[in-house]
Order: sequence, then C-alpha cells, then structure tokens
Amino acid sequence: MKSSYISELELRKRRYWRSLKRVECFNKLGLSWTKGINVYSDFTVKEKRALFASGSSYLKNQRDRRRMLESTDGSYSNWKNVSTPDSKTDLSVRHPTSEIRAQYLCANSWAYAAVGAIEGAYYNKTQIYKTFSPIEMTKCVDDNSICDGNSPVNAYKHFKTSGVQLDKRNTTFEMYNNQSSNPNISFQMPNSKQTCKDEKENKFEKVSLNTYHRIRSKSNDELKAAVAQQPVSVGIVGSELLEYSAGIIDQNSCKHDSFIDHSVLIVGYDNKDGKDYWIVKNSWGWNWGENGYVYIERQQGEGRGTCGIALDATYPVVDVMD
Repeated sequence: MKSSYISELELRKRRYWRSLKRVECFNKLGLSWTKGINVYSDFTVKEKRALFASGSSYLKNQRDRRRMLESTDGSYSNWKNVSTPDSKTDLSVRHPTSEIRAQYLCANSWAYAAVGAIEGAYYNKTQIYKTFSPIEMTKCVDDNSICDGNSPVNAYKHFKTSGVQLDKRNTTFEMYNNQSSNPNISFQMPNSKQTCKDEKENKFEKVSLNTYHRIRSKSNDELKAAVAQQPVSVGIVGSELLEYSAGIIDQNSCKHDSFIDHSVLIVGYDNKDGKDYWIVKNSWGWNWGENGYVYIERQQGEGRGTCGIALDATYPVVDVMD
C-alpha cells in the first residue's frame, strides 16, 4: 500500500515539473496572457479529459446544438443595432451570481454555466440574490450520464418543463474534501447514489423558466448587447485554457475554435490598453486563472469569436412561482 502511494505521488511530481517547464517556456513568448501552475498541473491525461465533453459525449453535444438551432423551441433574441455602453459593464456586480465553484472530474460545466445564467436572470426579475445547485441540475437533467457532458439548453428545458427549487444549503459552495488522490484540491461532485428526487428534498421556494433565448451564432455585437443586460451562457474551446493564469486570451490562442467542449458564463466586458475583452466566469475553482475568471478577447462584427465564444450563446428568463 505504501509503495503504491509513493509511486502515485512520484508520478504526480513528474507531471507537475513537466507542467512547470511547459508554462515557463510559454511565458517567455511574451504574449497577451500567461500560463501558470494550478491544481490541475499534476493531473493525468484521463483526469484532464474528464473535465470536458469529448468523444461520444462531444458528438452528443454537437447533435444537441444542431437540433437546438433547427428547433422552434425557445426563440432568437433580436439584439441587432442595439446600442451598448462602451464603458465597463461588469455584470458579476450588477447581476450577482454565486461564488466561484469547481466542477472537478465531471464534464458538467454546462450545469454551472446554466445555473449561473439562471441566477442572473432571477436577480433581474426579483432584485434578490439566490443560489441554485448545479449538482441538482446535473442529476435532474440526465440521470444516466451525469458526468458525460450535456448542454445549457437542456438545462433550460428542464427548468421550463419541471421548474427547479432554490438551494437552501451552503450558498458559498465550499467544496467537499477528501475525495481526490490529489491532496491540494477540493471539489464538488454529484453523488451517483442520489437521485433527482433526493436532491430536490433539500430545497425551497420554487421558480420556473419562462423562456430562453438564443443569440444569433457568430454575431459578436449582438452577444455584447445581450451581455449588457444579464449574464450569458456560452460554449468555448476550454481544453486549451487549462493552464491559463492571467491576461487576455487573444484570437490566435485557440487553434480549433469550432471544437466547443466547455461551457462558461460571460458576466461582462471591458477594455484594457485598447483591447476589448469578455469577463468570463469559469467552473474550475477560485485558484484557477484570475480568481476563477478568464479574460477572452472580444471581437466585433461577424465571426466565431475568440475560442469560439460567439458560436453558441443562450440566456434564460425566469418567473417566480407561489
């Protein structure tokens, strides 16, 4: 037992030092952003892949996206020619969402992005800050593949048909400890033995989704207009950003900007040294990136957007139920 533990520890050390060397080499390039060491630096390839929708689950997500674009459910929002303020619009302040959470080894970023968007929509409706459970969302949307990827749209559809109840438990979402072989990380994961019904027993004050809107794909300006009103859930190429530490991800940083494998929440936008960028809330913990956030270059006009950020954007509108 002891020798196997030492072996595991040594392997993680080696991966850590390889990550450190790769980070140092990248940072010497002097780009607009830097990489850094974080809690994922000693992860195995398998562990890293578990964070994203890949393989069959990726194809499933792409089919879901195609069906979504072809579906008559929901509606396209019309943000064309809507003027927006050029100054900072940081919606993590105007439309609060929960504290930074960590999905850990579960490809359920879609649930965190959807829940963050719903929290922002709820605040828009009530001017009251409430938190929802991404774990409940993960369990209730698809019990059969809780960590195998999905789509925020399916989360919205669950809201629309079934409603969801607000989370009465720890609203700071302190992560559960002692569930990882890595002693430096704590996290929150769905309990495979719990059902959707079990999750709902600890909730209160039911709310329901009125509708959800899609933003026209590849329209960066319409996306900006929507973000000026409330947080927006988007898909990005997340697998290339795992080592992000600080700065603004530029449009040349993502080699495959159509391979959407991760969902995040845009909470605002800003400009620094003449470069426009999105303020994006991630679900990889507060000790990743800029305290859990990543800044991604914001393009104008038509196009996929940096890391594919303008390809798949949606946001919900909620009602409060008696």
